[in-house]
Amino acid sequence: MQTHFRLTCSRLLIAALLAGLMCAPAAAEEIKMSVEEGVKPISYQFLDSEGQEVTYPSTKEGFQVGVNYVKSGTFGTYPVEGFYTVPADVSLKLSNKGGTEDCYLTISVVAFEAMDKEQILDKYANKIEKQNSMYPDAPVELDEDVTYYVYTETDWGGKYLCKDGTWINGASRPENILQIEEWDSHTFSLPEASEGTMYRVDFQAHYPKSIDPQYYYYWRFYVKVDSEAANAAPDETEEPEQPQEPEVPAVPSFSDVTADAWYANTVSWAVKEGITSGTSSTTFSPAKTCTTAEILTFLWRAAGSPEPTVENPFSDVTADSWYLTPALWAYEQGLVSDDQLQGDKPCTRSDTMVFFWKLAGAPEMEAPNFTDVDPDADYAQAVAWAVEEGVTSGTGTNTFSPDMICNRSQIVTFLYQQFGKTE
Repeated sequence: MQTHFRLTCSRLLIAALLAGLMCAPAAAEEIKMSVEEGVKPISYQFLDSEGQEVTYPSTKEGFQVGVNYVKSGTFGTYPVEGFYTVPADVSLKLSNKGGTEDCYLTISVVAFEAMDKEQILDKYANKIEKQNSMYPDAPVELDEDVTYYVYTETDWGGKYLCKDGTWINGASRPENILQIEEWDSHTFSLPEASEGTMYRVDFQAHYPKSIDPQYYYYWRFYVKVDSEAANAAPDETEEPEQPQEPEVPAVPSFSDVTADAWYANTVSWAVKEGITSGTSSTTFSPAKTCTTAEILTFLWRAAGSPEPTVENPFSDVTADSWYLTPALWAYEQGLVSDDQLQGDKPCTRSDTMVFFWKLAGAPEMEAPNFTDVDPDADYAQAVAWAVEEGVTSGTGTNTFSPDMICNRSQIVTFLYQQFGKTE
């Protein structure tokens, strides 16, 4: 299954970490990995006008994005929740934390045009009509008194940063334009930053010597320019999850899971059932990326923690790996089939639904009605099954965001929707 964008991809699919289906943006953790562990991460920090690292405010406030699809001649919308508020002179520093080899970096920035319903209809009425005729069960419905942030989709969707520091139209981008040496960094500014403008920032890191050199490691977040933006108090550094299974508390009580959080009940259920636990004795880390090893472990526990009988087929799962038993069970059940598990890879929405679908017997389904799910995609039937079963739904009126990376709060919610409701 594909969990990152391949080198040959020509379009970034709609993705963002949103609450419920996505999460509010948060600064990337500084994690160090070796070549043997696969693709390495890039951390990002904001810099002020003097080049000092600062933390700017982030919000979970939602907004609506409108997309002028060039190739299909249609116009669609989808929701986004969460963005940073930054001054116009902000810079971003991307650091190669691999520590063992150089990486190649691609950076794209999309600037949105703020438009209301009347302006959108005046400019895109014909495209909306075409969109609605193609997808009558999920029509575009524009709301009054709502500001939409609109962009025109190209092959890249925005401006692309070249090695000389200039920004070009993304449709004509070269590949792997920026080379970042080990432990080095690259700093850039938003192109033509203007007051009140919303930007989407995308970047991908490519490590040629990783386990699968065709894959990218991918990030996306949103920033809005506000001259009044002030430095926010830095977030407390979260301790990384240790490579062993933590003890399950008898009664879940986490400082980072408030009683009114949308995922509070599902976290409580998952911990009580022994499916997962906190990342420490007091934290659950709901926004932490969920890896392939973690989701397979959660599913194995939800299935009753059966003992597998197959020998280890994985070249990258050692005898002392904490997730060896769940990995063998997943292989035995047909959830995975390759000789490399790549357990540390972040798990996408499409990957997760495929795991769930296969565990349910991989029933045949009709193609789902989402504009970003190709009917011939290897995960299309899994998505259709998940929606029908109520495991999850789309991220917009007609989008599913199959390549969106899942976090821990989302995964336990999917698990509850499949296993908890029937108890």
